[in-house]
Amino acid sequence: MNPPIELILDLRRVSGRPSTPEELIRLWSTVERSLIGRRLQTGEHYPIDFPEHGTLGLEIVKSPAASELVTDRTVFAIHSILEPSAITPKCRTCAEQSVEEYGPFVCEYCRQGGKASGICLKHAEILEGGLRKGGWIVATCPQHVPTCKACTNRGAFWCMGPDCRGKISWCAAHRKCHVNSPEVGYCAGCYERLFPQCVRPNCREPGTNICEYVASDGTSCGRKLCNRHVARWQVYGYERIGLGRCDQHRNIKDLADPDILWQIVAGTVVRNGKGNRTFYRLPTLGSVKNILLKGRRQFYSEEIARNLYEQLRAKLRLESTRSSVHMEMLRLLDRSSTEWTARVAAAQDRNRDGLVYLARLKAALTRQGLSDIAIQVEMTSFIPNFIKGPTPRPCLFVKLPQSEIGRFVGRNGSRKELLSQAAGCEIRLEKGL
Repeated sequence: MNPPIELILDLRRVSGRPSTPEELIRLWSTVERSLIGRRLQTGEHYPIDFPEHGTLGLEIVKSPAASELVTDRTVFAIHSILEPSAITPKCRTCAEQSVEEYGPFVCEYCRQGGKASGICLKHAEILEGGLRKGGWIVATCPQHVPTCKACTNRGAFWCMGPDCRGKISWCAAHRKCHVNSPEVGYCAGCYERLFPQCVRPNCREPGTNICEYVASDGTSCGRKLCNRHVARWQVYGYERIGLGRCDQHRNIKDLADPDILWQIVAGTVVRNGKGNRTFYRLPTLGSVKNILLKGRRQFYSEEIARNLYEQLRAKLRLESTRSSVHMEMLRLLDRSSTEWTARVAAAQDRNRDGLVYLARLKAALTRQGLSDIAIQVEMTSFIPNFIKGPTPRPCLFVKLPQSEIGRFVGRNGSRKELLSQAAGCEIRLEKGL
């Protein structure tokens, strides 16, 4: 008796595949009869067609008697059976058409109704905006295609605006596109919140900036302005965006000193409350000096700036009823109070050292016959290491009446240079006075 012919049975293209040993034996009996009279070679693949069930395949692993024809006495050994992978989950729509297809998507409406089943790519209804964070895709079956919230038309996109948040669908007719980027669209309500129109008459640009003026009761102006019509008050330095101002609130020079401090602190609270990732600190005492100097043309020391901050702090503490803005203003001021006191104390210590250089300057002016200027010159600040380098040099900042500056500086700055040499330090006039 010859050794058996070893083979692999390929059922991947056969419909109505056997599910029990008995059904497999019956199928093999049919296959075996069709092989009689054929010569089977090792490594060859032989298809066998069944009109009702498709095509079955035989892969010969080993045929010891390859030169012999198959007879009814030939012995076969089936090594393995190849079957298609189990499809899980299956597409319900395809199954209704007696077709097995992988359904990777799940209809949310079916799931909520307790009838969760898969949907294949062909039958999945995916609206624009259906791709979410993490690769999750919002899909529905053909029976649950979302409709527009405003009408009964088929939905075209999920609105990702602040009100809808990707949960409400809208049709193309109720989509409002951005004026500069037509591919970006929202429903009318979300678009108005994200891109309100500029308040300037006849301006069609989106008002993406707000006026950050704050009234005494803690309410902010909030007028919407486009980039072209918003005014910026640079209180945080030129590297950061300044506080927004509309036409009505842009004239800072008309405000009194305490009102300017109020707007700085209250505006910072409004800025930090808009969900910005960057936390804005209150401007330093030096920055407040410069802010006040621009509109006043008079000198402000760091001590004056600190006192204005402290006056506002005391005023807020005395108020019987405080809004949330008032409370946050007080917290900001409390957080910086100790630092301001230390800075003023350090400046006072430096200025005491500067009195020596001021005395030398006055003496030099007197020797040059400018005793009237010597009486009027005043020190504003003193910086010990103003000019860096191997031999650091201090700097004395002074102020004078505008009418005396020409005599003090001299021709092409010659007298000021001689006075600096006599005083033993750099002499600078305070700017903006």
